[in-house]
Amino acid sequence: MRNRLTFEFDLMFKVILMLLPTPENRPSYRYVHALLVLMTLLVAGSFPLGGMMMQSLSQSGQSLTPSQLMLLRFVLAALIFAPYIYFRFGLVLPTVARLRVYVALAVPLVVFFCSMFTSLETTSVLNTGALFTLVPVFSALYARWINRERSSARRNVGLLLGTMGAIWIVFRGDVSALLALQLHPGDGIFLFGCLFLGAYQPLVKRWHTQEPVAVMTFWVLMMASVLLLIFVVFTATASGTALAFWPDWQQLPATVYWGLLYLVVFTTLLSFFLQQLGALTLGAARSAAYSLLTPVFVMGMSFFLEPHAFSWIVLPGILLVVMGLIFIQRER
Repeated sequence: MRNRLTFEFDLMFKVILMLLPTPENRPSYRYVHALLVLMTLLVAGSFPLGGMMMQSLSQSGQSLTPSQLMLLRFVLAALIFAPYIYFRFGLVLPTVARLRVYVALAVPLVVFFCSMFTSLETTSVLNTGALFTLVPVFSALYARWINRERSSARRNVGLLLGTMGAIWIVFRGDVSALLALQLHPGDGIFLFGCLFLGAYQPLVKRWHTQEPVAVMTFWVLMMASVLLLIFVVFTATASGTALAFWPDWQQLPATVYWGLLYLVVFTTLLSFFLQQLGALTLGAARSAAYSLLTPVFVMGMSFFLEPHAFSWIVLPGILLVVMGLIFIQRER
């Protein structure tokens, strides 16, 4: 029975990998670049979607916190991923040492995603998308510190251009606002989360051993779920609502359910496969640099969702971001 199920799961994921070619199939570089653009578009979609989810929750009067939302996201992703891990690799409990590593890797993800949804209550979707372009900069700094990696001059120029573009977008080209550091409260919260997320990839490279990357990802999702569950229970207990820290599920807006489905399938599981394909084919730095395109896609989505909130003053910042990406991608 298990052999048959193993064959079926292998067949299912081989079909996925036929659509997302593996390095063994030698996909063309143009095709991989196109897939990474698709991945960035999917990730960018989570920003306006997150804003709509928090807005619909506020209008419905339901008290579903960002930590509760992220707990649901990681638990659902781990449950969907678990059958593949079990039938493909076997579900073997890691050692205590490896569990500590998985917990440490889960912390940046938990902090970032909770910061993201918290910040969307007090800042704009475009600002969070722009600040997200700083993650490659933080990753390069962490990689130099943790793994003693050195960046080339071309990559540094690309990161600098991307950072300048992000700053232009956040401050709308207003130099006086930049000098006065006039930020929304949510901007600081999201920037704090980006600082944590920037450490994720360098830490993965430092602590990854011989286990399959899929197994490592599964246990990181599991540990993130455990950390979030502890945090949710602790905060509910501290506020005196330990027995009712979940809202009335029947009263939740449909946007929350569809949003969770999108976050689990597209920005967690599908993005995992695309990230591995990009890292193995183009390299981690060049694949991660596509996050610089996030504000471009967020701006396009914002134009259709909220045309009145769009401002052409952000276009120079967008051009700087695109130029930074080109500099990094043309690095040999």
